Amino acid sequence: MENEDIVDAELVVEDGSLEVKIIDPQPVERSLGYFALDGNYGDAGGMMVLETTYWRDIDWTILEAASDDQRANVARLITESYEKPEDMAVLYEKFEQYGIDLDDFMPRDQLDS
Repeated sequence: MENEDIVDAELVVEDGSLEVKIIDPQPVERSLGYFALDGNYGDAGGMMVLETTYWRDIDWTILEAASDDQRANVARLITESYEKPEDMAVLYEKFEQYGIDLDDFMPRDQLDS
């Protein structure tokens, strides 16, 4: 019964002992849904929830510049940049992997001054 979930079962007494008889086991595809306070709801597969308490306006601007298919990755990088400060060059390289040139938002030559 690998990768199957019990859809229905019944208790059966055979030879004086109680047994569980599985009736028609079926594979079940699991799913996740989200339900927001504003009334929105939908499929939550692949959804990511991140702490944005310390995000600044520039972070939201950078996020908006990301492509739809890379937005979650960029959001994760923004959050991680607050949690694990790294060498700025490494941070810039990571953002570039997702199509974001941080020099457009925070030119490196202006950061040291």
